[in-house]
Amino acid sequence: MEILAEYTNQADIKIKRAALRGLSLLNFEQFLELFYIALQSDNNGLSVEGYRGLRKKAHLIDSNRLLNMLLKSPEIHVAKYVVRLFAVINKWDQLRCLLNALEIMRDSNIRVEIKAQLRKWISSFNRSVQAKPDAFKVEEVNKMLDRLAQDLGEKEVKKLKFLIR
Repeated sequence: MEILAEYTNQADIKIKRAALRGLSLLNFEQFLELFYIALQSDNNGLSVEGYRGLRKKAHLIDSNRLLNMLLKSPEIHVAKYVVRLFAVINKWDQLRCLLNALEIMRDSNIRVEIKAQLRKWISSFNRSVQAKPDAFKVEEVNKMLDRLAQDLGEKEVKKLKFLIR
């Protein structure tokens, strides 16, 4: 694995992508940082490999780190992949991240994707399976929903508030 990881430092994008793809097929937890770096690349091909690798290790994804990437990245393709990664994290973190992302993002295509994921979150909610979030998270999400009421629409906000109570 170390040999493959060394190839991620090559200048040739094709070699970097192949190395990342190879690492993603192995137990690569020790090289997780390489996938975060690739995700933030200005090259779409590297970003997609970062996305694919992180998606395979969803339980290791740091949701706060993804939010920071979304804030700091000027690349639209990076934002697109970060938003897609929100779909594989813990449901409550997913909701918090999606609402934060909706507040942050100004690109209309990304906002459409965020809203679609929020609708999917609502439709796939299953109270019997979901762990209840702590009171602080519920309060934080309620405040975000109040700020986003006009953007999301009254119907969606009511559904979300009902589901998190």
